[in-house]
Amino acid sequence: MESVRALCVDTDALVNLLALDAFDITLKFFELTRADCFRLRAAEHQVAKAPWVEKQWPFFDREKALPVVRTLQLLPQSPAIEVLDALNVDGLDEGEAYFLAALSENPGYLLISGDRRMLEALHGASDSRLVRVREAVRGRVILFPQIVAALVRKLSLQEIETRIRSGLCKHRTLKILFGSKRPTDPDHFREAYESELRSLMSICGEDWLFPLDGSLPRRPGAGFAAR
Repeated sequence: MESVRALCVDTDALVNLLALDAFDITLKFFELTRADCFRLRAAEHQVAKAPWVEKQWPFFDREKALPVVRTLQLLPQSPAIEVLDALNVDGLDEGEAYFLAALSENPGYLLISGDRRMLEALHGASDSRLVRVREAVRGRVILFPQIVAALVRKLSLQEIETRIRSGLCKHRTLKILFGSKRPTDPDHFREAYESELRSLMSICGEDWLFPLDGSLPRRPGAGFAAR
């Protein structure tokens, strides 16, 4: 794979990372800066006004998040019409289609996405054009749970849990990963994360996602050990 030159971030994942105050930390995982990051055109409006943002994060600070969103670039060119047409399937929204098309045309791009429906749509179709796109982006899609695990490795389970609990987070995946017991038991997080990843890999295969994972902590507050 070519070196990573840019990171595309879907709006749902972007909101989650901003709510966790972990967007810049995440960029460092890839040795990138905000100048190397692409967002969707609609992201600014979504962050500013969309009701679903506060539904997932009741204390989301829109005023703090918006200046960050505005520093991010839009995709520099429109993908080929034939590629976008191939991606016009149920389960893939327009923004995801633009990102996946851009990845298929730019080997140095990565994508962070939080959408299981995208995986199911991309891997459930037999259209040869869609299969070509799917193979072109192999190894360059990172799912939000992978980022959460990397943040736990970097900052500790306790720190990420504190950020989630203090924000009264209602995000489904985060509620599963961290559970209802406080503090989150490291074994619970490990088992929930591995179960979530197995479920996702049952859709896309074990070697399709970008490899961002490591072993998980066994004791409270411990960081992940690198592979």
